[in-house]
Amino acid sequence: MDRIHIHLDTGDKCWFTSDQHFCHINIMIFCHRPWDDINEMNRGITDNWNEVVGNNDVVFILGDFHWLKDPVAITKKIKELKGGVIYILPGNHDSVDVLNKIKDKRVKVISDTAVVFLSGLDYDKPFKEYEFMISHFPLATWPHFRNGVINLHGHIHSGPRVKNEVDVPGVDLFLKPNLTYDVGVDNNEYYPVEIRDILNKLGKI
Repeated sequence: MDRIHIHLDTGDKCWFTSDQHFCHINIMIFCHRPWDDINEMNRGITDNWNEVVGNNDVVFILGDFHWLKDPVAITKKIKELKGGVIYILPGNHDSVDVLNKIKDKRVKVISDTAVVFLSGLDYDKPFKEYEFMISHFPLATWPHFRNGVINLHGHIHSGPRVKNEVDVPGVDLFLKPNLTYDVGVDNNEYYPVEIRDILNKLGKI
């Protein structure tokens, strides 16, 4: 399991996202996405990313970024996206071998669960570290959750448009209140979500 330490300089941001499912036609039906065709969806999610992410920002993709298991197609899409460093954690639809063939120096492929230590979030305490457990699937338990460590995850495609009888929280998942957050695009208006916004949503800052 990877342990990743990141310090954000003033003005830099750290974003989390997942489950774009670029080039997956049926995801528009399954998740009731508001586009008429796959090209519109691909462009809409790309534009949303580039609207908020800066060139020096850190981005974590928590799985299921691209439907095609084609490193050329994935590389092409990655190169359309802003970001200084882009960490990719594999999801259930991903091939690690394919992800490792992405030709972009910004990309770092990491383990399927990882611990992230972030500092620079508090302007008055710039070296205070926040610890997060990241994964594609939501976790039932993880180290230090009793101390407030949050599990950031994707996979479940939660959000106001999704009516999925298998994976929507409250139907068959029992997630820890205020300690888990679905960073997937369906739960975040098809945008990446910044870590300070996540902490605000969970009442942590």
